[in-house]
This record gives sequence, structure tokens and C-alpha cells, in this order.
Amino acid sequence: AESDRLVAELQRADVLVLGVPRYNFGPPAAFKAWVDQVVRIGLTFDYLPEQPDNPYMPLLTDRPRSAVLLTSRGGHGYGPGGDMAAMNHLDPAVRTVLGFIGITDVYSIAIEGEEHKDEAFQQSVALAQTEVDKLVDALVAQGEAACATPALAVA
Repeated sequence: AESDRLVAELQRADVLVLGVPRYNFGPPAAFKAWVDQVVRIGLTFDYLPEQPDNPYMPLLTDRPRSAVLLTSRGGHGYGPGGDMAAMNHLDPAVRTVLGFIGITDVYSIAIEGEEHKDEAFQQSVALAQTEVDKLVDALVAQGEAACATPALAVA
């Protein structure tokens, strides 16, 4: 029943917001438990044995959906291009799971350095807050544009 509820919630969503900290290079067990509840054959993905080269088909592709990954990273340099980026297994794991079920428009905003609470951490928080504000504005504008587009009438 819990899995059905979570899948229904996911199917209704236009924007999925995930707050997932990075623990020891990857996602915490609670996030993995959520993944195990929403990745469901026949509901969020399908398996097509007649296509052995590519048998998995995402089912959440009926309309555009976006995901926002808000995360924290204890140290610095785990973002793209950073010295520790290769050790960040959280972002790729989230993108893999969401892509598998059909959500490929994924935004990631991270706060780094909370272990030290230094100036770099404060700058990271300020930057993340600015990025969230910009992303919210962009997603709202995108939604307004979609609502303003007249539907096609088929005669």
C-alpha cells in the first residue's frame, strides 16, 4: 500500500523535489528505500523481453517532469569538475534511477563544507540559495508558458 501511494504521488507530480544528503560518497539508506518503493515494473518502468538489446522502458514519459536534487556534501570539491567529483556517487545514482523511470530533466543544487562551518561553507549556502531562487523562477515561468499554450483541437 505504501509503494502504491508513493508511485501515485510520483505519477501526479510535475516537479519532484528530493532532499538527499550525500553520506560516505552516496545516498543514505532511506533514499534507497524510497527508490525500492517507486521503481515498479508496470507502473514506473516496463520490461520488454522482445527487445533484448534495450528491454527496459520508462513509463513516466507521458508529460514533461522535472526533478530537483537538493543535497549537502560534508567536504568540498564533489561537484562537476571538482577534485573529488569522481567520489560523488549520489548525483549519478539519482540521475540513473530517475532516468530509468522517465525523469531526465534533473537539476542539482548542493551545499558543500558543512562539516567546517567556515567562510567557504557560508558562500556555498548563499550560492545554493541563489541557485534555488533562480531555478524556482525558471520552473514557474516554464509552467506558466505551458499553461498559456493553447491545446490543439483535433477535428
